[in-house]
Amino acid sequence: MLSNINRRDALKLLAGTALGLTSSQNAGLAQIARLGRLMAAPVFAKYPESFVNVKVPADKPHTTAYAGETPQESTLLLRTQTRRAFHYHQGKLEVAYIWQGVGETLVGNDRFAITPGQGWVFEPRTSHGFEGKFDIMAVFTPQFQADAVNIAQGTGPMEGRAVPFTFQAPSLEAGLPFAAKLLVEVPAATVTALRVDALQPWHYHVSKDEMLMVVAGSGYIQAETARKKVEPGSIAMIPAGALHKIQGKLELISVMTPAQAGDVRFV
Repeated sequence: MLSNINRRDALKLLAGTALGLTSSQNAGLAQIARLGRLMAAPVFAKYPESFVNVKVPADKPHTTAYAGETPQESTLLLRTQTRRAFHYHQGKLEVAYIWQGVGETLVGNDRFAITPGQGWVFEPRTSHGFEGKFDIMAVFTPQFQADAVNIAQGTGPMEGRAVPFTFQAPSLEAGLPFAAKLLVEVPAATVTALRVDALQPWHYHVSKDEMLMVVAGSGYIQAETARKKVEPGSIAMIPAGALHKIQGKLELISVMTPAQAGDVRFV
């Protein structure tokens, strides 16, 4: 079984642009690179391109569409025409990030104005809703299943926390290629703002899945053997154990599930 350092070297070869490998050699390197840890495959999506055909039915106030999932996370687009009525999730935590639109977030008896770049973390059995026309990228953990309970009357249960956040990329210290800033941490998830000025080198997370959304800039994200050019709206869903790196000048939001708790390993 190969160590992560050997997997990293294999991935470097795969990322080369002038290797002249045959398809069988390339497939062999891909197999080598995935040895050392059994894992799910990383998933990439792009807003809005991945969702251009998502329409809210005329008789509905909202709809949802899958972006992708890893073993511990599901990422969906929530598109509202007028609202997402009061509801709660029986066993899922939700991280909701506003890509587009203005309106209000409803939490219990309170209303909060919300605009792009802002978001909320809703713990299970915490009633919430949205009023307005929005595109919201929502991350659920554990994986999304139909556990939403709509509330016909009243405000419903408030057994967990509803935590707001606003994306703001951290400052870089002189000489450092990347920086991270904690936005929200609850037992089931960590939300972090990242700034990469040149490179966040190869690393993996021992037991956490990570969803990365590009807010500004351009560059590349490589996860195992998949290397993608990224720009605002790009999404990378990276399972626990998958080697990955970020290159370029980028600002990103990271959702890690469960909470990060220092399980990053640079190789």
